[in-house]
Amino acid sequence: MRKGKITTNVLDICDMKGDFVYVLTGWEGSTTDSQILRDALAQQNGLQVPKGYPKLRD
Repeated sequence: MRKGKITTNVLDICDMKGDFVYVLTGWEGSTTDSQILRDALAQQNGLQVPKGYPKLRD
């Protein structure tokens, strides 16, 4: 809860054209970015970062 309101984290990834290629929702707002990224990488059919192209931004 933040300022009395429930918050939700969303991990979304876009390609170079700005089209969404991956979306992961459901984590509560207090979850750290690194925990969400680890979960996305660990899921079956989860996030796969192409070699030589990782650009992680917050």
